[in-house]
Amino acid sequence: MSPTLLAIETATAKAGVALSVDGVVLSSWWLAGGNKHTESLMPAIEFVTDTAAVSVSSLDAICVDVGPGLFTGIRVGLSTAKGLAHALGISLVAVTSLEVMANPFRNLEDLVAVIDAKRGEVFWRRFSPSANNLQSTPERGVELGALSTPDELADEITQWRKEGDNPVFVGDGALRYQRELGIEAGMMLSPLFSNPLPEHLAELSNRAFLDGKACSPELVEPVYMRQADARVNFEMRS
Repeated sequence: MSPTLLAIETATAKAGVALSVDGVVLSSWWLAGGNKHTESLMPAIEFVTDTAAVSVSSLDAICVDVGPGLFTGIRVGLSTAKGLAHALGISLVAVTSLEVMANPFRNLEDLVAVIDAKRGEVFWRRFSPSANNLQSTPERGVELGALSTPDELADEITQWRKEGDNPVFVGDGALRYQRELGIEAGMMLSPLFSNPLPEHLAELSNRAFLDGKACSPELVEPVYMRQADARVNFEMRS
């Protein structure tokens, strides 16, 4: 089977869309910064489908990054993906932003993806390759990742090093808090990969689709890992 997939990536400031056939990206588009996810997403989808000369009616599934990341971005991307999937009668492939960031480096023995969660916190997950699929390390015991302060993650890193492990790092959170986390320059991957990219979402989702991991849109939920800023601010005022 050669699935035709539309990948929607809006979990961070670098929003984007990609269209792939059989794991090969035919067209992609992304916007760095500006928080213009809402007004940019549908024109971007039209652009990538027109560029690839593929009709949306030919799609086998919609792929979407469900977070963690920016609350509004995740909500916009997931609602758009669900709406399209319902309209077309197709399934969704849901992937986390930390998995998307780690995907290009899945053959590395020890990798930590770190996203800047704002509010002085980071989303992160540690990965190791297993049967060509990304898996969380046994000591974490979770697949979605963790929400921590930089100091809390720094304590984890210190413990890993005491055990003889020296993971490499990727993500805008690792870049922002590089000094606090004690990450040496040689242990940081390129800033070009500091955000999840739609091309990598499409590649990862293609494997997930072929593994039978597509599902009904009703079953897909966002991965916020905390309350939205607006709700927190309202509760603080109350």
